[in-house]
Amino acid sequence: MKKIKAFIFKERRLASLIWLWGIIGTIIVAIAAYFLSAIPYLSDIPGYSIAILSLVPTFYFFTLFLSFKYYKKGLRAYIFIFIQFCLQFVVLFVLSAVYSMFANFGGLNYQENTSSLLSKASVFIAEEEYPNDAEIIYVSKMDFGPNSSRNIVIKVDDIELFNQKVLAKYEFKEMVMNIPNIGNSNLIDFSNIRLPPFCTGVKTIDLRQQFFRQTEEVTDPEGLCGKRDVLFTQIDKNAGVSKIMVILPNENLVWISQTRWF
Repeated sequence: MKKIKAFIFKERRLASLIWLWGIIGTIIVAIAAYFLSAIPYLSDIPGYSIAILSLVPTFYFFTLFLSFKYYKKGLRAYIFIFIQFCLQFVVLFVLSAVYSMFANFGGLNYQENTSSLLSKASVFIAEEEYPNDAEIIYVSKMDFGPNSSRNIVIKVDDIELFNQKVLAKYEFKEMVMNIPNIGNSNLIDFSNIRLPPFCTGVKTIDLRQQFFRQTEEVTDPEGLCGKRDVLFTQIDKNAGVSKIMVILPNENLVWISQTRWF
């Protein structure tokens, strides 16, 4: 322990602290932190990723602390350490931006029915004033490049009362839909929806993440797949966001799908 402490606090040139430790060191710590935060299964633990990623700013500010003693005391020291902080931050920001651009545009991630997604779906149901007896039976999220797609399937006991409320708010079309083949339903208003992988016969999906390639299982929401009598509406339709609602009155199900485009 003494040797480690001596190594950390030993005398170094200021240039070494700035470039070798402040910039290159922070980049190495950031890569290691991103790698550890993306480990499958561990990354699903609440707070795990945040705790790991917090090591990056901790190390960065620690290098500034080590550099502070090289400046004279008083206001001059604080001015120089602030300038060093800004210059190092600019370099790190540019490098992080370039990395994020390549990582976001080339990745594919898919999750379904995780505790985090179920929690967010519950908040969404409450905010959108869905019935109190609505039961979330399925939720998924797909990130493809900078874009994302979310799907929620809820079960509503009193589907007739729910229909009365939404029919007064949106214009629906009655049709037979072979879910999830929305595009084959002759919908004039259909556009900008990234269809989910469920109900297609696909059992797994290959993911492309920052450091790992893994396979995620795909499950079909019970009672949703295949040809169904439905009520369909497209709530949002623009270049950035597209959102649809599909009601299955015979199955007491409501499917909400939203795609966000970069």
